[in-house]
Amino acid sequence: MKRYTYIIYCMALTLALLGGCKKPTPIKPDPNPDFVFGKVEATTTDSSATITTNHPYYVIEGNMVSADVIGLGYGSNNCSFEQSAKLTDYVAEGDMLRFMLEGLQPDSEYTIYIYMDTPYGIKHNSATTIRTKSKEQPTPEEPVVEFIFGEVEVTTTQHDASIITSMPYYTLDGVRHDDGTITLRYGAKGTAFESCTTVAEYKSEQDNIIFSLSGLAADSEYTVYLSLDAHDYGTKHDNGTVLRTKAEEQPNPDPPTPPVGGDTSALAGTWHLSSWRGTAPDFEVYLDINTTGGVVLWQRITGHNWECYTSVAYIENEIVTGCYEDGTPWGASYQYSISGDSMTWVDSSDKSDISVYERSSLPEELSQATRAAQQTSSLTRFL
Repeated sequence: MKRYTYIIYCMALTLALLGGCKKPTPIKPDPNPDFVFGKVEATTTDSSATITTNHPYYVIEGNMVSADVIGLGYGSNNCSFEQSAKLTDYVAEGDMLRFMLEGLQPDSEYTIYIYMDTPYGIKHNSATTIRTKSKEQPTPEEPVVEFIFGEVEVTTTQHDASIITSMPYYTLDGVRHDDGTITLRYGAKGTAFESCTTVAEYKSEQDNIIFSLSGLAADSEYTVYLSLDAHDYGTKHDNGTVLRTKAEEQPNPDPPTPPVGGDTSALAGTWHLSSWRGTAPDFEVYLDINTTGGVVLWQRITGHNWECYTSVAYIENEIVTGCYEDGTPWGASYQYSISGDSMTWVDSSDKSDISVYERSSLPEELSQATRAAQQTSSLTRFL
């Protein structure tokens, strides 16, 4: 029995010794992960910013691991990560993350960080600076401005002109304003508005204004413009009006000495046209005929001035024909007849062209004129 006990004791001792020599389990070193952050891009308004970046991760022994918490830190420019406010709300779109920042100040710089909260601590990327936009100021609505000019009436003499028009005004959003400054500019026809002479004085008569111009050249054309200065709303002018001054009045010419022609003693005398084509004419014609063919034609067909033409006449078979001093023949030959103080001429080629003359004398304005020979030109000669 003692022998059996001893054997058991030896075996236990041997096992104890063998167990005490077991090789210990080696201790693994702490991992050294790599932290990967992507490019950061930002778009801003005057009060917000949208930050986009690639999904950050870390690598352990070749394995990509996504952090449980990913966030964005932000604060005033140059703030440290520790000082920054933290935002963990984002929107994932594929491999991209989008953070939204609200309530930012306009035209200001901010520093932002992307960070991960991992078992190995909180890690973040390098700081990125963003700038919000300036706050847009509302553009005030421009009022609708309209300039109103009336019709222009002009009366002229040889050297003066009177320009009459209704009072110009302007409207702002449809409301009439009469506080503008009104002027008139004028210059030779075709002169640009900017190069014209300015006239500021005018007279008011009820709703009209009257500008007076003097010292103008006779028988000349001018352009006049009405201008309205609406102060802060600009200056405008109308399209311009062309006026023409009257020509200098020439004294009525003295009748020339009639040339010598045929025997016209049957027609001698001064005659006044009283009827033409069966009606009283609305123009004036006098014939002053001598006995030797001399005929002086006085006519006032258009305008206010008399025109005078001399010619020689011949009578043959009670037909009278003539030729003007400048070599132009009369427009027709005439069959004549005389009854007392009345003389009738009938156009030989147009029997409806009947002229009836009555014996008369030249008007005082013609008979008292200095009798100096003058031939005027006209497109219309009665004979």
